[in-house]
Amino acid sequence: MDERRMQRLVGMVVLFTITFLGVLLVANNPASSPFHTGGYDITVQADRAEGVAVNTPVRKDGVLIGRVKDVSWSQQGVLLEVRIDREDVKIYEYDEPQIQPSSIIGDAVISFVRDTDKLKEYKDKEPAPLLAGSLVEARVIDNPIMTISKLNESLQPSILKLGEAGEKIAILADKVNTILGDDIGQQRLHKTMDELTLTLQDFRRTTNNFDQLISDPQLQEDLTQALREIPELMTETRGTMQRAGQTLDNFDNVVASAERNLKNLEGLTEPLGERGEEISDLLISAIDNLDIVMKDLSRFTSDLNNSKGLIGRLVHDEKLGDNAQSVLNNANVLIYNINERVRSTEIDKILYNMKVFSDKIAREPGRLIGGAVKPSITK
Repeated sequence: MDERRMQRLVGMVVLFTITFLGVLLVANNPASSPFHTGGYDITVQADRAEGVAVNTPVRKDGVLIGRVKDVSWSQQGVLLEVRIDREDVKIYEYDEPQIQPSSIIGDAVISFVRDTDKLKEYKDKEPAPLLAGSLVEARVIDNPIMTISKLNESLQPSILKLGEAGEKIAILADKVNTILGDDIGQQRLHKTMDELTLTLQDFRRTTNNFDQLISDPQLQEDLTQALREIPELMTETRGTMQRAGQTLDNFDNVVASAERNLKNLEGLTEPLGERGEEISDLLISAIDNLDIVMKDLSRFTSDLNNSKGLIGRLVHDEKLGDNAQSVLNNANVLIYNINERVRSTEIDKILYNMKVFSDKIAREPGRLIGGAVKPSITK
């Protein structure tokens, strides 16, 4: 009886073990499970897939929805073929796949998480689910050990800087100790504290005096009045600056005009500079000629003032001047008579005959030639 009972118990344990193993095999098999109907496949692409292998669980919002069916490689990275066990489980465009470690021993899990930035784009429209065979890009999340390693690498320079800062603080402390020296009985420290106390008291008195000065009503009124006059002062200052700007503009115009005049003057003086030596010679020659003229004029004036010369005698001797006047009068009478004789009738006839003769010769020059060839027989 006991042996048969023992055999029955052993058989039950063996049957339970076989059933449990069968369930595990079916659950971990990448092929379609006989307990699940339908489903579809999608492809997840990632730069790297640490800890991912066939049968790696795939979750959405923390719920298991499938497993990795196959792993392959391409030029863009790793391609993971994911099997979604149920057709009613929809993966939308705003669901971002993340490859993240599930434990510290290296296992990984693929989780579909809602991307809040993409979710805002579908606020006013219905998102479309991914179809079978769709390709989605996955984001790889570092495992804690790698994160700690990167953090250690990032903190290493900071730690070194902190060490250097500590060394500098130690050097500064040594210098302070060197400056203070051996403070026997802490006398120097007490003296420093007393001086610091006196300094604080002076600062407090200064602060009190400043408070008293500020609390004066008259001063406050003056400050208020000064603050009220600041906008007017700013307006006047702005007007003054504008006038100063206008003055500077006018000064610029004056400077521009002066520059133009200087350029014109330069155009005038440049030829003079090129012919400077020649002009200097001409000026010297003109001055010499002027000197000669002035000497001749001086000599002429001297002769004019001399009563012995002809002009001097004409000026100083009245009788000689009268005689010269008489000669001029006679010359005028003679010229008048000559003019009258020229205007007489005989002269007019002679001039008329000459005009007629020249007119005939001009009209018939053959007469003059014929007369020369056939002279008149009249004796």
